[in-house]
Amino acid sequence: MSAVADEPAGDTGEKSHDRSTAAADRLLRVFARFVAIGYLCYFALLVPEILEVSALVARWWTPTAAVLMFGSGVALGFASFRGTVWMQRTATVNALAYVVMVALWFVAWNGTQIPQDQSLWFTAFPGLASLAAAVAWRPRRAFVHMILVVLLAQCANHLVRDAPFGYFLAPDLAFAFVFCTVFLAAAVVGLGTGRTLDETIAVTQATAAAAASAEARNAERARFDALVHDRVMSTLLAVSRNAPRESLVEQAERAVAELDELRRGTDRESALDAAAVVARLRSAATEADEDVVFTGRVAPGSGDVAFPPEPARATAAALAEAVRNSVRHAGKDASRTVEVDVAPRWISVQVVDDGRGFEPEAVDPHRLGLEVSIRGRMRRVSGGPGGRAVRAGGRDPGVVVLAGSGRMNTANSTVSDLLRMHSRPARAFAVLYAVTCVVLALNTAPHAEVRWPLAIAVIVCVAAAYALVAVEGDPLPVRPALAMTFSGAIASASVLWVVPADPAPHPIELWPFGMSTTILVFMCVRGRTAYAWCGMLLMLVVAALWSHLTGPGMDYGLGLTITSAGPVLMGTVCAYTIRPLARSIYLLRARSMQRIAAESAAAAALEERDVRLGSLDASARPLLERIVSGEPLDENERIECGLVEARLRDGLRAPVLQVPEVDRAAATARRRGVEIVMLDDHAMDSASPEVRRAVYREVVDALDSVREGSVTVRVLPTTRAAMVTMLVKGEDVRRIEIGHDGRRTGN
Repeated sequence: MSAVADEPAGDTGEKSHDRSTAAADRLLRVFARFVAIGYLCYFALLVPEILEVSALVARWWTPTAAVLMFGSGVALGFASFRGTVWMQRTATVNALAYVVMVALWFVAWNGTQIPQDQSLWFTAFPGLASLAAAVAWRPRRAFVHMILVVLLAQCANHLVRDAPFGYFLAPDLAFAFVFCTVFLAAAVVGLGTGRTLDETIAVTQATAAAAASAEARNAERARFDALVHDRVMSTLLAVSRNAPRESLVEQAERAVAELDELRRGTDRESALDAAAVVARLRSAATEADEDVVFTGRVAPGSGDVAFPPEPARATAAALAEAVRNSVRHAGKDASRTVEVDVAPRWISVQVVDDGRGFEPEAVDPHRLGLEVSIRGRMRRVSGGPGGRAVRAGGRDPGVVVLAGSGRMNTANSTVSDLLRMHSRPARAFAVLYAVTCVVLALNTAPHAEVRWPLAIAVIVCVAAAYALVAVEGDPLPVRPALAMTFSGAIASASVLWVVPADPAPHPIELWPFGMSTTILVFMCVRGRTAYAWCGMLLMLVVAALWSHLTGPGMDYGLGLTITSAGPVLMGTVCAYTIRPLARSIYLLRARSMQRIAAESAAAAALEERDVRLGSLDASARPLLERIVSGEPLDENERIECGLVEARLRDGLRAPVLQVPEVDRAAATARRRGVEIVMLDDHAMDSASPEVRRAVYREVVDALDSVREGSVTVRVLPTTRAAMVTMLVKGEDVRRIEIGHDGRRTGN
C-alpha cells in the first residue's frame, strides 16, 4: 500500500512543498487507511449479529446505522488519497455518526431484551470511531469522544440485557475504557511524534550542521596540528639547532609537499584494501626507523573490505610518531618491532621497544609529541561513528597503539520509537492494564468454582504487558514473542476452567480474551504478526474446546470470541503499513541529517584549511622553501626558524593566547633571549571579549618587562580560583595571578 499520495495545493488550499516527506501528513494518511480497514474487518465479522439484533429496533435504524458507521469509515480510506481536508472531514463524519446513531438507538429500541451473555454489535468497536476522531481532531477532543461513546455503548448494552442495569456495569466500563484508551493513546502518540519530527526538523538540521561544522573544524585543526608538529616544527627546530643539512632538505621537501597536497585537496584518497593499509603502515614505520622489524597480518575475510582512508592515514601518522619517539628516547641500543593486524572492522598496531620505558599517564599533557601526534590522532579515529582507539604504555613496551573503525549505524529508529512504546507513559499504561486485569478478576471471582486460576490469568496477562513495553528490539525478540503467543491461551484457559457454561457467562467474565487481544495487536506492531495469529488461533481453540466440553458446542465458544480477531486483523494491517512508514520517516530524516552534516562539515573543513594554510604560508613556508633550495642558511635565518617554531608551538599549546599583540610581544622578548612557555588549560574558553583583552594586556606587559630570563604563562583549568597565572623570572621572580574578571588577584 502506498504510504503517500501527493495532491496539488489547489485542491486543499494547503502548502504542498513538503507533502512527500512531512511525517505528520504521511502518518495521518496511513492511520486513516488503518481505521478504514478496521471497519471492513469488523463489518465482515459482525454481519450475523447485525442481522440478529435488527429486530430489537425500528426498521430504519439498522440500515441507517450500518451505512453511516461502516460506510463513512470505509470512505475515510478513500479520502486519504484526496488530501488532508477531505480526510479530516470524512473522519469527522464518522466520529459524529457513531455518537448520533448510538444515541438514536435509545429512541429506536422497541423494549425487547437479549440474554446477558450477548452484546449489541456496535459495542464491539467504539474505539475505532475514536481513532477516526483522532484523525480529525486534537487529542483532547478525541479522548472526550472516546469517553462519550464508551458510556453510550455500555449503557445501551446494559439496558437491553435481561439483567439489572448495574450488573457488571463497572467492570464492563473499566474494560472498555482501558481497551479503547490503549489504542487511542498509541494513535495520538504516533501522530504527535510525526508532528514533532516535522516541527523540529529545521532546528535539528541546524544543530546537526553546527555540530558537524564544529567537529570538522576540530578535526582539521587536529590534523594541521599534527602536520605542523611532525613536519614543520621539527624541521625548523632542527635548523635552529644546526642539524645536518642533507637530512633537513629531505624533511623540508616532505613538509612542503604535504602542504601542497592539502591546498590541492589531493590528500583525500579513496578507500583502501587491507593490503594497502598494511603497506601504508609499513612505509610509515620504516620511514621513521629503517631498522624496525615490521610484521603485518591480514585476518581472513578482510581481503574484500574497503577501509576508510582517514583512519588508516591517522593511524599511520601516529605510528610514525611513536617510532620516532622510541628512536629519540628509548636509547641507542634499543631495538623496535611493529606488529600490525588488520581485520574487517578494526586495525591494531603495536609498537614495542626494549629500551627505557615510560608511563603515558605521567607525561605532561602539554608535551606535543604524545598529546598531538599520537593521542590527538587516535581521538580523531575514536571520535568517528563506530570507531574506537586505546592507547597504553609501560616500562616493558615503549608504546602500544590500538586503533579501529566501525560502520555507522543510521536510521535505526523503528515503529516502537514512533509510538514511544518504551517510554514512561507506556509503562504507566502497562500499570493501568495490570490494575484493570485485577479488577476484572475480582469481579469474576464470585462466580468462579475455584479462584486461584484467576490469579494465574492475571499474572500471565500482566507479565505479557510488561514484556511488551520493557523488552527492546525490533522486531520483538523471539523468546518474549513466543511467551506472549501462549499467554492469551493460558490466561483464557485458566478462567474458562473455573467459569461454568451454564448459566452462560457474562461477556466480561471472558476478559482474558479481550485483554490478551491487546497484547497480540501490539505484537503485530512490533513485527511478530505470525506469532500474534498463532496466539489468536490458540485462544479460539481454547474457547471452542471449552464450549464443546461443557455442552453448548464449539460454535457457541467461537461466537463469543471471534470478534477478538478484528483488532488482530487491524494489527496485521499496521505491520504492513505503519512499520515500513516508520522506517521510511526515520530513514529520510537520518539521510537529511547526514547530507546536511556532510555539506556543513566539508565547508567548515575547507574554510579551516584555508585559514591554517594561509597562516603557514605567511610564517613557515618561506623558510621551508629556503631550506629546500639547499643553500646554507645564515645565523639570522636560523634564529628566525627558531622564532617561527616557537610561535607555532605556542599555537599548539595555548591557542587562546594567539592574538597579534601577544605574538609581537613574545617574538620581541625571544629575540632578547627570553625563554617563553605558554600553556592553555581552557579557563579562558568562555571568557568575554572584554576579559580576554584585559588578560592580553597583562601578558604583553609581563613579556615587555623582562630583559632576560623566562616567562611562563598558563591559562588554568576552569575549576581553579584564578584564571591565568604568570611566572616571571628576570631581575627578580614574580608570580602574577589574574582572576576570572580579568583583573590581577595577587603578585
